[in-house]
Amino acid sequence: MQFNQLQHFNRSHLVCAPHLQALYLHGNPLRDVSPEIIDGENTNCLRDLVSFLRSLQKSNAQFLHQAKLVLVGNGMAGKSSILVKLLDKNASLPKDSDRTPGLEISTYSIEDLPVEITRLDRPIDFQLNIRDFGGQGKYREVQQLFCTRKALYPFVTAYDNTPEKKQEAYVGFEYWMSMVNAYSFDVTDEQYSPVVYIVNKIDKQELAVNEADCRPLFGNWIGFVKISGLKLRNFDQLESKIREVLPSASPDIFTTRYSESWLSVKEELEGRQAEKHLIWKAYLEICTAHNLDEQEAASWIQILDRMGTVIYFGNHPQLENWIVLNLMGVNKAFCDLIDSRSAVGGVLKPTDFEVIWDEKNYSKDEREHLKRLLLAYELAYERTNALGYPEFVVPCLSPAKPITLPEHLQQPEFKLKLAFEPFVPAGTLNKLMVRLNALIYNNLMWQHHAVFFDPQLHAYAHVSEDWQSKSIFIELKGEQCEALFEKIRSEVETINQNLKNTRFLQYLEFAVWGEKNGRWRTLDDWEEIGQPFFPKRKKEDRPSIFFSYAWGDENETTAESREKIVDELCDALVEEGFDVR
Repeated sequence: MQFNQLQHFNRSHLVCAPHLQALYLHGNPLRDVSPEIIDGENTNCLRDLVSFLRSLQKSNAQFLHQAKLVLVGNGMAGKSSILVKLLDKNASLPKDSDRTPGLEISTYSIEDLPVEITRLDRPIDFQLNIRDFGGQGKYREVQQLFCTRKALYPFVTAYDNTPEKKQEAYVGFEYWMSMVNAYSFDVTDEQYSPVVYIVNKIDKQELAVNEADCRPLFGNWIGFVKISGLKLRNFDQLESKIREVLPSASPDIFTTRYSESWLSVKEELEGRQAEKHLIWKAYLEICTAHNLDEQEAASWIQILDRMGTVIYFGNHPQLENWIVLNLMGVNKAFCDLIDSRSAVGGVLKPTDFEVIWDEKNYSKDEREHLKRLLLAYELAYERTNALGYPEFVVPCLSPAKPITLPEHLQQPEFKLKLAFEPFVPAGTLNKLMVRLNALIYNNLMWQHHAVFFDPQLHAYAHVSEDWQSKSIFIELKGEQCEALFEKIRSEVETINQNLKNTRFLQYLEFAVWGEKNGRWRTLDDWEEIGQPFFPKRKKEDRPSIFFSYAWGDENETTAESREKIVDELCDALVEEGFDVR
């Protein structure tokens, strides 16, 4: 039932199918069921949908008049100043030295939102949960964990002649807009979340912006405002624009509803953020007090995770008992890790975490759970060093200085790229290193680069990530390059799919291009013009192997089992491309 035109769903639909075991509703323009219940692509939503419909029978439905406002843009553009003034016009502005550490979260209340905007029968109060993303590039991989649907995306920029623009850490317009277009696209309604372009600091010097040039780069350009956060010039225009564009954030922004009992649980969890986290038993006690049964509790916590209210890895054996209430705490912990200087070559010893996450702010139990979160988010992997001691490898902490490739890898046989649309999610290569960590060659890994070697295929791959060209480049050398490439491509596809499922990122694709004689074409195009990118291996090109065997004791192995062992060995060698004699 995916990508049909189903607009309404109620309990009677399930009564007609009592033996139903699975239900997939992704891509349907449902107006009475939130996408957080339907879940991601190719996900069975039956349990959560049944729980939701049962809950509405047990208590009255209430509308959830909430959305998110995600401030994105360049460093030093004044995003934090805008946030401060939205919350309190009399508040002092933050100092330039008070840079946003990855993310700040605040609540902005809008009272008496008029019916002209909502199309409801009466004015309502509405809540915007503001997320202020730091502009430094090093935090991009962590920021992605907090992107969400049903949001407004003000893009903030300002005239700035600081040298930071020339540094690698600076993230420019193209990245932010590509990210916004990716995370905000709703495939069901074929629309993007609204983007308001804000030119800040006009009291100092106004940044010249050509609206006609910028408009095509936005998925849903819906407003342009020039302001001064310091002098509050045109600030009322900004607030009015935010109210006006709210309906464009999502078709269900004013109609999403849940049972009173479910929302009361949400409210209590939000009120207990100072506790940082809860164990599963404590969460169930809260649910029981609000008349939720265990199945409803299990569904609701998963939905709250998708909504960005909590963090919960229900299918993780070491995290299924741990519910994160304070998302800012996790963000701070990860940013502290990124800012730390404890890593040597991207490697951390277990004792390093005691320094990064000191005991004044993090208990021993919290440190252990944070390490497990790092692994669950594929931000790190664990290994045993040469001395037999455990250590953690965090790819985003790998050295910035390029490493000279060994001479035998400096002339690749094949050059390919995965060309992404609309952008390369930050840390894609880092996650690839986590997934293929056993193949990293002689620890050859540095910022946005890694070298892999598969001894079974006897093939090498130098992989690099370039967000500006929206591509991942792959240089291959060795005997079975095509097989190694397919292994890499498959892992990147899985990384993409996982991101799309967990963050409701519905438009993220890549095409495979190959280069010959300085010319790039897609692999399909090379095939079409009669020049397959990877030449077909001829039988005489296959490496040959001759082997003999003998058994030391006839009593240990029967003739039948010996023949089976030899056959299995021959089959394995043939699969690896050998001509067995």
